[in-house]
Amino acid sequence: MKIISYPVVLIASLLSGCVSLDDFKQMDASQRAEYVCNRDHAVEYHERKISTFENKIDDISAALDRGYRVHKSCETISFEVPDKIICKNIEKGNKTYQECYNRTKHSYEQVCSETPVPIAVELEKENLHKYEHLLEDSVEERDANFEYCYSDVRLMSAEQAYYRYKQ
Repeated sequence: MKIISYPVVLIASLLSGCVSLDDFKQMDASQRAEYVCNRDHAVEYHERKISTFENKIDDISAALDRGYRVHKSCETISFEVPDKIICKNIEKGNKTYQECYNRTKHSYEQVCSETPVPIAVELEKENLHKYEHLLEDSVEERDANFEYCYSDVRLMSAEQAYYRYKQ
């Protein structure tokens, strides 16, 4: 019989997101603080803001590199597609006829067109700088929230850290 060591089980439970009080007791204070604070609501909020600002910066940078934006317009169209040919035999008197018809089904397709749209280069550059500053501020706020949480949770017992994590 193969016995799985507790550290392997602990790592697997941490990765799956199912962490128990016993798992917290097996961690040292730094591990608990890191685990709790990476999932802290304020830290996660700033992570989402950072991701949003990074996406906006990438979008503006791509538009500036191209010299234009691409406006995408889509519409869903409906059309009929032949499905099956259905036939049935019809008897009239002593003669048999076959009557057939096409059965159709509705299908939908999204059709998109892309149109290049000129950009206002100066406005795009202003927006780029604005988002770069917002990104910088959000990184600082995330780091400050993490440090505040970390210094607080590091001093907690395993039980206190676990209950903070569960909030």
